[in-house]
Amino acid sequence: MKIQKSDILIVHCFMIIRYKECTNANIELNDFCATNNLVIGGTLFKHKNCHKVTWVSPAGNAENQIDHITISQRWRSSLQDVRVKRGADAASDHHLVIGSIKMKLLAQKKSVVKRRKFNVGKLKIPNIREEFQISLQNRFSAISDLDIEENDINNTWEQTKNVILETCEETLGYMQYKRKNWMSDNTWVKVEERRKAKEKVLNATTRQQKRQTQDLYREKDKEVKKNCKQDKRNYVEQLAQEAEIACSKGDIKSLYNTTKQLSGRRSNSNATGHDKQTVTSSKDVNTQQVSVDDSL
Repeated sequence: MKIQKSDILIVHCFMIIRYKECTNANIELNDFCATNNLVIGGTLFKHKNCHKVTWVSPAGNAENQIDHITISQRWRSSLQDVRVKRGADAASDHHLVIGSIKMKLLAQKKSVVKRRKFNVGKLKIPNIREEFQISLQNRFSAISDLDIEENDINNTWEQTKNVILETCEETLGYMQYKRKNWMSDNTWVKVEERRKAKEKVLNATTRQQKRQTQDLYREKDKEVKKNCKQDKRNYVEQLAQEAEIACSKGDIKSLYNTTKQLSGRRSNSNATGHDKQTVTSSKDVNTQQVSVDDSL
């Protein structure tokens, strides 16, 4: 009989122990379990006494629980139940002890492919849009003479897709995500170190590794917050100096823009739209009143 991988786990986790001699049996079993970090399964679940007794004397006047199933402390949560099955006819004075387990397997991590977006906003620029169209036409002209019936449709689709992707990559390029202009390069280095520390926390398998990686992540997080506070303070001081210089020169426009950046206020486009609607609605009311007066 071949032992599968799942059977190897059960062989290492479980061990059936039978004590025929009742003298000091409980003490020996407890010492053995304490030494090997095992748990006695028959003592974990509530059952009737008839479902706990594993041995009956030939005379039928003595009953005892002398057959046990032990499990490693690590797999304690996988053990669902342990009880005696008296109906099994095994031609023995011992009853069958059965333990049910539920294995919790580690889920496989799915590989996530990050998609990069092209900077399609450049197509609003006439020169770049014209360059993109010319490059795309030149590339398609190379495959326009191919006959679809002679070639595989999947191959034709791959060629078309590659033409579009290569043209977008050369002409448009990828999106460049904006960073906060007040954060220094040193702070972004600290942010990257914190991100790597977070990955180590997620990939930790043991409690000791998780504890160590969490301590490392806390240190990196403190460094990032400390650098961010310092960068923000320097940024505000720089804007304040620019506002003072603009005020001394009488540059109202620069002073207004700098003050707006310091306050963090933005123009409310919805309010202006609401005002326009009210103005137009009032004009409509006036025109209706004039038409009514004329009719009268």
